[in-house]
Amino acid sequence: MSASTHAGERGRAPVVRDLSGAEQLAARLDRPMGALGLVFLLVVLGQSLARDAALVAVLSAAGRALWSVFVAELLSRGAA
Repeated sequence: MSASTHAGERGRAPVVRDLSGAEQLAARLDRPMGALGLVFLLVVLGQSLARDAALVAVLSAAGRALWSVFVAELLSRGAA
């Protein structure tokens, strides 16, 4: 297990605590999920601006796929 340090009050040594599996998973997934959130924002924006029916369908499918990734990540954080 990895450990995290947390600086205590001034003059005290840092407190070291073990990270649980859920916290480790959350730490590893924060950046990728943030990036996917930005991609999702662009997909939704593109979907609202698109005029071609085929492009709207592709963006809609991409949006649903991203939603499923977000739900899976949320469930994995809850299960861990």
